[in-house]
Amino acid sequence: MFSSIELKVVRYLICLVIDIHSSLPTATTTPFSIGAIPSGTGSKVRVFAPNATSLSVIGHFNDWNDSTAIPLTLDPGGSCFWEGEVAGLVPGSESSRYELLLGWGTDGRFNRRLDPAARDTDSSDRNNTLNKSHVVDLDYPWSEFKTPLFD
Repeated sequence: MFSSIELKVVRYLICLVIDIHSSLPTATTTPFSIGAIPSGTGSKVRVFAPNATSLSVIGHFNDWNDSTAIPLTLDPGGSCFWEGEVAGLVPGSESSRYELLLGWGTDGRFNRRLDPAARDTDSSDRNNTLNKSHVVDLDYPWSEFKTPLFD
């Protein structure tokens, strides 16, 4: 028999294969990226969370209020991705900060989490109560990174 860890690994792999297959571009579609992607007056948020029972987003746009968190919906295609539109989550200053409320179990418990695909955070501090994810302008003109010389 398989252990519970082996079963979780198999489930992750199945979810990833399903998502890769369903996200392949066609003549009329393009794949939807993960993380928070600016879109008009808000952002599209997509997170891989196969064991979550719910997933919501809080931030400056709702005064960090858990009770008015914006719920994401589980992709009906079985890909283990949660996604949704979050109005008011835009690049720039305080409005770009957000956090995920990851539901688990059957009794409504949740954990606060950084977006694993966030393109920026407040700092590299591992303390989630201080560190928040940021949505960033994807059109920013980044310069080429050059690896420094090591002695």
